Amino acid sequence: MSDIISENFVMNIQSTGSVDAARMAIAKGANINYVDSEGNSAAHHAVLGEHLDALRFLIAEGVDVEIVNGEGNSALHLACQQENREMILALLVAGSDPTKKNIENQKPGEKNGKIASFVAQIAAENKAFKALGPEQRQKLQQIYNEIAGPAKHINLDMTKMFNLHVNEVDEEEAERDAKDFIASCAICNEERVSFDEWVFAFSKLWVCEQAAYEKFIEDYENALNSKGPFQYR
Repeated sequence: MSDIISENFVMNIQSTGSVDAARMAIAKGANINYVDSEGNSAAHHAVLGEHLDALRFLIAEGVDVEIVNGEGNSALHLACQQENREMILALLVAGSDPTKKNIENQKPGEKNGKIASFVAQIAAENKAFKALGPEQRQKLQQIYNEIAGPAKHINLDMTKMFNLHVNEVDEEEAERDAKDFIASCAICNEERVSFDEWVFAFSKLWVCEQAAYEKFIEDYENALNSKGPFQYR
């Protein structure tokens, strides 16, 4: 019975990427690391279907990102083949090994110069991967959700308006700071910042300049207490 539930769980990830259905399947006993006849796990299928939210959910639930399929490919190999930078970032931060070789003796992204460079860029910051604790990530999630709202990403205008809400600055300085933020954080898409990029950026800040990280949180809390939550309009 549990194998049937697990098989349906993987098939759902493959076909729809529904997080709600995946959550229900796990609650019913689905094995999150179940693999199909080709050795593909739910993480593999989330990547193949480009279901980013499903992949994030699986990672949060503790999926083994190091499982390889019959061709020796991890989910990271597949994400690199599809040139999906957001998934590459999510998998690397989750602990996927960028040096793991498949049966063709190739590391993730090895055939693609731009993707190989991107993987190396992220992997070089591995000290930041586990730098933040659950409470810190929860706080960053709260702030991110306030800025992004239903858009599920942060763009230049959102960042500028958030700067005006939190800091005592004029519009010119708020826009300049927003441009700097987008330029430094938007490593997957030049015009917007995803949640994974947001957390990765603040993880690096925590590692390199903890006082600046704490100042950001303090400024946010002060604005929250005096003005209420930020609402982008």
